[in-house]
Amino acid sequence: MPGESSVAYANYGTVVVSAYHHAWISPDDMANDSALVKFAVTIASDGTVINARIVVSSGDANVDDAVQKMLNRVTSIAPFPAGATEKERTYTINFNASRTSE
Repeated sequence: MPGESSVAYANYGTVVVSAYHHAWISPDDMANDSALVKFAVTIASDGTVINARIVVSSGDANVDDAVQKMLNRVTSIAPFPAGATEKERTYTINFNASRTSE
């Protein structure tokens, strides 16, 4: 069911996560190969990224810098599914820096 159903919302969340994983460029000097970063992104219904910020640091400055660069690279994602009525959605993502793809 399109729109605000939990399935459509979850599927769009997968699109969001995938966009960031595809934009990830691992730093050469990553000290912690299991670094985790939590970030939040707010996306407008047309797919424009309104805000993206690190919420919880990995503790590795090189990883955090690479994550911030990734966040800056992703400026738009696919529009919300047909029938969605929200003006924007915010997703909080636990990002495993050692993963380079879905």
